[in-house]
Amino acid sequence: MKKLFFCGFCLALAVSIISCKKNNSEKKESKMEVQQTSNPIDLDLSVMSYTMFSSIVFDVMVTPEKYANKRIKVSGNYYSSVYDGQRYFSVLNWDATGCCPAGFDFIPLPAMHFPEDFPQDDEKIIVTGTLKYADEAKNALLFYAEEIKIVE
Repeated sequence: MKKLFFCGFCLALAVSIISCKKNNSEKKESKMEVQQTSNPIDLDLSVMSYTMFSSIVFDVMVTPEKYANKRIKVSGNYYSSVYDGQRYFSVLNWDATGCCPAGFDFIPLPAMHFPEDFPQDDEKIIVTGTLKYADEAKNALLFYAEEIKIVE
């Protein structure tokens, strides 16, 4: 059911996104790089093609136990949306036709406040974090961000 929800959320997000970017002439400082860690990255998705990236995202949904407690690095476009009163933060990549997004929702650092500490929608970012189970029932693998960078 959660896999279906994630696919539905990505599809709804893709349909609802307006591809107009705001030209932000001044860059503001934010708390986006609050926490640095020296732990090695287990899987660097930021250097993969869309085909490989989407394959790994699908594999994470199908076999989450293989990816639990792994540190990953993901690059893509930042999006934020609200669904059922809950705000979601996502890093998504698009295929060549722009129809099929693949990516991850992530849980930001607790020190971050929306919207002042977040990038604009559709801005390029790199997110580094850990995939962890949300609870002891091990039924939801979540991506906890440890570092979020805007790609200049």
